[in-house]
Amino acid sequence: MDYLKKLSKQLGGRIQAQNHSNWNLNGNSFRVIIAKDYKGYKIEVNEFENLFQIGIKVESNLAFSINNPDKIFGFTDPTSISDFPYKVYFSDSENGFNLLQQPEFLTFWNSFIVKIKELELSKNESVFIYRNFIYLVISPIRNLIPIVDNLIDLIYNNGSIFQKFKDNKIYAKNIPRI
Repeated sequence: MDYLKKLSKQLGGRIQAQNHSNWNLNGNSFRVIIAKDYKGYKIEVNEFENLFQIGIKVESNLAFSINNPDKIFGFTDPTSISDFPYKVYFSDSENGFNLLQQPEFLTFWNSFIVKIKELELSKNESVFIYRNFIYLVISPIRNLIPIVDNLIDLIYNNGSIFQKFKDNKIYAKNIPRI
C-alpha cells in the first residue's frame, strides 16, 4: 500500500492532487493529505520527493525555524542555544532572545526541545513555526503518527502560546447520533 494512503487513513484525511512549490525544500509537492479534524486540529501533509511536510493549523505569535533557515520568510541568522544540537532561526534575533527570557515561553520551550532532540533530525529535516502553522519537515520512513500525536499534545498543553485555529465549522462526524 502507498504510504501516503496509509497515513491518510490514520489521520482520517483525504489525498488531493496539487502542484505546490516550496523554496525551503527546493522542490514540488504533487500530493497532499488534508485532515480537517485530527484530534481537533487541521493537518496537512505535503509529499515531497524524499520528505513529508506535516502542518498543524494553530494560532500563535511565534515565528522561527529549527535546523534550517527559512528562505520564504527570511529567518536566516542562526542562533545557537546551549544544550540544543540544532540552530534556531528567529524571525528577528532580538525578539528571539527576548522570547527566551519570558517564563511563559520557557515552559513551552523546555518541553519542546526535549521532543525535538528525541527526533534526532537529519540535516534535511526541520521545524518551521509560523503564526498560523507548525510544520515538521521529516522523512516519510519514520513512524509519523506518534510524532504528530506528541506535537499535538505539546500544542494542547501550551494553550497560552498556541490556540486552535477556529474555522467555525461543525463536522457531521462530531454530531452524536440519537
